[in-house]
Amino acid sequence: GSHVVIRSHDDDLPVTAQDTITDAALLAAVNSKGPQSGKARVSLTRCRHVVKPAGAKAGLVRLTSDVKTIRVNVSAERERLERLEKSKQVNS
Repeated sequence: GSHVVIRSHDDDLPVTAQDTITDAALLAAVNSKGPQSGKARVSLTRCRHVVKPAGAKAGLVRLTSDVKTIRVNVSAERERLERLEKSKQVNS
């Protein structure tokens, strides 16, 4: 899978920054090994709830608590993805 970190001290992030969460979920979905079109499920949790199991392969993590699932439709979010790609090119 792919991991995206949103830096925030706001406990109400899913309510106050819905666009940011959708952006992050879309980026995680398209940068994962999953299908690059259709619907994808992305897990949302705080960094402190992400743990690498001892001896696990690089990139493998376990989510320990308070995990929410975000659904993103990659096919329907092409305009958002293009905007994110453009901002990546500008900031490089």
